[in-house]
Amino acid sequence: MGNMRRPKFVIAALGIAALALVGCSPQTEPTEQPGQTTPPATQTPTATESSAPATAASIVLSVTSIQVVDSAGTVMSENDYFEPAADVVATLTAALGTDPIVSRYEGGGDSPPGTSYDWGGFAIRDGEWTTEAPYYPEFSVLLTAATVGGLTISTSDGVAVGDSFSAVAAAHPEHVRSYADGPLQLEWTELPKFPEGYGVDIVPALSVLVVDSEHNDVVSRIITPAMNWGA
Repeated sequence: MGNMRRPKFVIAALGIAALALVGCSPQTEPTEQPGQTTPPATQTPTATESSAPATAASIVLSVTSIQVVDSAGTVMSENDYFEPAADVVATLTAALGTDPIVSRYEGGGDSPPGTSYDWGGFAIRDGEWTTEAPYYPEFSVLLTAATVGGLTISTSDGVAVGDSFSAVAAAHPEHVRSYADGPLQLEWTELPKFPEGYGVDIVPALSVLVVDSEHNDVVSRIITPAMNWGA
């Protein structure tokens, strides 16, 4: 039997009934019925605390992919630039915790028009061109802020908006481009060039593009992958 205590009035009633039966029948010791055993006491299992799910802490951009990384440095997701833009937008929306502003942008020069998905300083630009891996990506990234939605955003080698342009250029001096009436640009190639004779006179390559728009030694924009015609 367990250790549960019966209420006092139940015990008193049982005592009276026992006295009434004393003269009627001899007292006998209770016997255990064959096969009857006292069930062992059971313990209520205690719930184990599960570890909290990992949350995104940063986004890392390279010329090959976009990685969402947690605070421990573990890659939570990775998308390349040849995947459908809608799938990548969904992944980034979950990481940033908010929906992007969707708008239309007009093209110009070598850039066709397309749709922009902008989280305020971090945008996916889905241009209207034909995707062809590994040369023509489905979309590109335009970064104009160092932190978006609480997540830090930088390139795979640690370059972020707001960094010193000259410091970045010192690490890649051979790739600096200067334009008379335009921004200072730094383009370095992480993928092979297009094959020679690929339908163009100048052989391009996909690159990370770092821009100092105001010539004030501050990285103002990062674009990846960018078509680098001078690499």
